[in-house]
Amino acid sequence: MNKVARQIQENEVISRLIPLGDRAVLVRFGIQLTLQANHSAQVFADLCRKKIGHLIDGCSSNLVSVILHYDPFKISFSDLKGQIMLLMSTFNVKELNTDTSTHSINVQYGGEAGPCLKDVCATLGLSEQAFIKQHTAKPLNALALGFSPGFLYLGLHNESLLLPRREQVQENVPAGSILFAAGQSAITSRPIRTGWHVIGQTSFRNFDPSSATPITVNPGDLVHFKSVKKL
Repeated sequence: MNKVARQIQENEVISRLIPLGDRAVLVRFGIQLTLQANHSAQVFADLCRKKIGHLIDGCSSNLVSVILHYDPFKISFSDLKGQIMLLMSTFNVKELNTDTSTHSINVQYGGEAGPCLKDVCATLGLSEQAFIKQHTAKPLNALALGFSPGFLYLGLHNESLLLPRREQVQENVPAGSILFAAGQSAITSRPIRTGWHVIGQTSFRNFDPSSATPITVNPGDLVHFKSVKKL
């Protein structure tokens, strides 16, 4: 590789490596949510834990990026940047395999369990049965955890199911609600306020603080919704 090409490659890497204060670094794999960017972030986070876990305080992936936390008294930003860039220079998401678990989750759609379902179907031009058939047709990728303990982002849905968030925020949305918006679905594990559409309810909770492994579904897993008349 010549000097110019090497400089271009280095600039591209640095543009995706963003310092957050003096104790965290963000490594970004895209500016828009795609399954490829999401999967790259998940796999790179796992690679960081394996290869440089002893140098950092921890790392996790979100929708399209990885955040690494570090102690500046143990490793400087410059040295950590060098380690990250070394990993990125040889990183090939296609060559790395991650274990994938599929979780089947029962959902009661509509009615009191999903008060927004009728409006969602009307906006999309679908009957409730047609919407539920599409929503349960195939497993969804667990994209990320965040927002509140155990809150699980799932996607991506087909373009025919694209719908923006609500204009008004809903208060006191109960734990176990199935949310829908922006090409994604989500599952709440705690009562929250949200601008997403509430389309159903499940008895599944993705956060149990009393368990040695409090999170059941992790990024990279698959979730397959199953429609039931009553939980």
